[in-house]
Amino acid sequence: MVCIVPPKTRCAPSPRSARRSGETDQIANAIAAAVEEQGAATQEMARNVEGAAKVTQEVSSNIGGVTEAANGTAAAVQVLTAARALASQSGHLKDVGIGTFRPSKNRGGLAGCAVAAKSHGPQPT
Repeated sequence: MVCIVPPKTRCAPSPRSARRSGETDQIANAIAAAVEEQGAATQEMARNVEGAAKVTQEVSSNIGGVTEAANGTAAAVQVLTAARALASQSGHLKDVGIGTFRPSKNRGGLAGCAVAAKSHGPQPT
């Protein structure tokens, strides 16, 4: 049915039209609320991602520290291994009669070391 209205006259909405207009308003309000909630959720996600990035950076930095410590430990193990090898070789030299190193009276430090020969009986002249 069509409502033909002379100028300056108002036509009252039908009950069905008023009901539909109310439903449309409810839907529009629900959509606006959902958009607002989505915006809040997106902001929360952004904050969480930022926090995760900071933690990831800290973990990466800590891994770098652990790597440095492991490298230092590996170097210490190499020094210890070399020291043990030198001690073994020194013992072997003592056994074969080379003798021991003692500081020279004329010079200090390692540069002034002299070898004390181990005696194995009479020495040829």
